[in-house]
Amino acid sequence: MANSVDAKVRRRGDEGFDAAVDALVWNARKPARRPSIVVHAASVDDVVMAVRLAHRESVQVKAISGGHSWTASSILRDAMLLDLSRLNSITVDADRRVAVVGPGVHSGDLLDALSPHGLFFPAGHVRSVAVGGFLLQGGWGWNYGGLGPACFSVEAVDVVTPSGEVLHCDATQNEDYLWAARGAGPGFFGVVVAFYLRCYEHPPLMLNAQQVYPAENGQEVLEWALNLHEQVPPEIEWMVTVNRPASGAPPRYTVDATSFVADETAAREALNVLDRCPGGACALSRTQPRPMTFAESAVEIDEVYRSDYRWAVDNMWSDERSPAFAAALSRVVYALPESPSSRVVVLPGRSRRWDPLGMPHVTKPDVALSMIGRVNVSVQAAWQDAGEDTTWASAPTEVIMRSLEPFAKGMSLMDENLLNRPAPVFSPENSARLEALRARFDPDARFGSFLTPADR
Repeated sequence: MANSVDAKVRRRGDEGFDAAVDALVWNARKPARRPSIVVHAASVDDVVMAVRLAHRESVQVKAISGGHSWTASSILRDAMLLDLSRLNSITVDADRRVAVVGPGVHSGDLLDALSPHGLFFPAGHVRSVAVGGFLLQGGWGWNYGGLGPACFSVEAVDVVTPSGEVLHCDATQNEDYLWAARGAGPGFFGVVVAFYLRCYEHPPLMLNAQQVYPAENGQEVLEWALNLHEQVPPEIEWMVTVNRPASGAPPRYTVDATSFVADETAAREALNVLDRCPGGACALSRTQPRPMTFAESAVEIDEVYRSDYRWAVDNMWSDERSPAFAAALSRVVYALPESPSSRVVVLPGRSRRWDPLGMPHVTKPDVALSMIGRVNVSVQAAWQDAGEDTTWASAPTEVIMRSLEPFAKGMSLMDENLLNRPAPVFSPENSARLEALRARFDPDARFGSFLTPADR
């Protein structure tokens, strides 16, 4: 057993060790902290043996699937880094509308595998994001307003426990593991080696509309957007992004909306809400509703989220919709590097379709995910020169703490930066339950948890 693992192990000091660690991190800005062991798993048996090896050597374990965490939250100092990227199988049962996927499956590959069956899953918007980390942190994917975060559609998981046992966890057995796998993120106390996903009919129609506004209309655009929650169906996925398209250029405000409403007439009518934006007469450009595919959207998204950029990101939930909040948001972009990819993104949070305070047409399962606000604000800094790291690496966190903290209610795990800014990521009840389960199932802390400022 030891020999089987040793064939896939790299240890600190081995030739190529640092390069192997860095290759697992998508962000061009690699962390200075180093694990002591890297295990490249190709099967569930490899994962079991790796966990048992960690027990023998008294090191913590942290799994990594696609490496898209902005802070590289899977990299723990002196721990075992367990690479799951090769656990990327996809099995589709079209009749039952269930897909069984490994944690290393990329979101784009999952969508591609389901499409020939006429099926869909609310996977990540960035095609290269692996489902392992995406689902564990909640999964704010395509049409999350209509279907709920993707973790709502996780029906079961297979988990390797701290003792190296493989458990099947669903609503009837090992329920606590399933609860935690739906939103615990880096705080999960095991290794998920398979997700059982409830799939849906492929959207019969997707329409996209977009409007771009100049900086002088920014605050009124944001004030309007902060009140969109009640004005559009949950199946309208909207966002406002603020960026500077070129060095020295003024900010621009892009309002983007994608409809998953099946009826074309109803979809176009719903998207007409963009025409009610108070700055409409000043729009720099306006794209009328047009058919869109996931592949077409991926081209635009990949132009923004480039792996050759150095990224620093932080985020916050808020229930605010005041002019003061909009004014504060309009100033944030000036604290970021003048890269086209640097941006402030405002997204809707709670949906009246599944929020218990609204009209829950989607059953909200018992999940660890619990910190949600009306809107999420993600502050994203991107640059290319490593010599500028000291200038920009802390910019998103500093701007939230300096300008936006009075409006915040917590942090989302989708763009978490707990390494630099402690903030609530669960409700108090769910936080207490998660820690109680960790103490019960992983009393020796075999699996690492959330990064903190002490890990910097």
